[in-house]
Amino acid sequence: MESVVERQALVEEVRAGESRLENAELLGAAGIEVIVTAQDPLFAWEKMRARWPDVIVLDVEMPRM
Repeated sequence: MESVVERQALVEEVRAGESRLENAELLGAAGIEVIVTAQDPLFAWEKMRARWPDVIVLDVEMPRM
């Protein structure tokens, strides 16, 4: 049986030339629903408490972590 990621949280710092929105749009085109995008991990945590994702993608070194 194939495992499918349906909901994802995207928590990352924005680097020059990138945006979380662009990354979320790419994931959406692949059929993955991005339910949280955030630069602040604590803000993301609060949003995820209401609707938990299947996968969380985050930077390992972020402010406030």
